[in-house]
Amino acid sequence: MALDPENTLHIELKDGTVVVELLPDVAPNHVNRIKELAREGFYDGIVFHRVI
Repeated sequence: MALDPENTLHIELKDGTVVVELLPDVAPNHVNRIKELAREGFYDGIVFHRVI
């Protein structure tokens, strides 16, 4: 199954790329906000210590 490019988030790390499949049918508001922030560059240069 191919990922939907409109709902796929690529996170570039020093050791490689993490690909996250967004699920708008499960969490539409969350997906819309993540996409909005990513397009605005909010996450550029942000250090993530852990993801829960």
